Amino acid sequence: MRHRFAPAALGLALAVLGSGCAAVGSEPPERRPLAKAGYAAGPAPAELRRFFDAYFRAVEDGEPDKILAHIDANFVIRWGGPPIQDSTRLRALLERLQATVRQTVEWELLEGGVAGDWAWARIRERAAHHPVAGGEPRVFEGTQLMILRRSDGRWRMHRNHGLLDQPAVAEPAG
Repeated sequence: MRHRFAPAALGLALAVLGSGCAAVGSEPPERRPLAKAGYAAGPAPAELRRFFDAYFRAVEDGEPDKILAHIDANFVIRWGGPPIQDSTRLRALLERLQATVRQTVEWELLEGGVAGDWAWARIRERAAHHPVAGGEPRVFEGTQLMILRRSDGRWRMHRNHGLLDQPAVAEPAG
């Protein structure tokens, strides 16, 4: 029996989400050793928390314009498939997603930092896609690594590498 992992590429691209699901047996982010010497682990700056709060609220609202307002003009998003770099393509994906599901998102900012007009953040997330037509939601969980750029005084997503997967699903025989 073969198993297929369905990445939440469309779900994230179609949702651009984040969640707060603590990994079983994992240490709190403050206690994880970081590879780079001299980096002091600690809580991420409040301005990053405010950005992600507004961003994920826009994802749950499901309006592509609100989501795109949080994304830099020169963005690259990778959610398990080919990179998305075109706002027209991203808008089409978001519109297609919103026609079929509504999302709820839980997220946790695990760590991040700011250096001038650039910032980075690692997010743990859990997103549920509730079918508009009814039925059981599909739940995606995983992490994202994002780079933000401050433009005109506002943070915007510049790069996003997300790894959100559903549990393994058996493929039909044949």
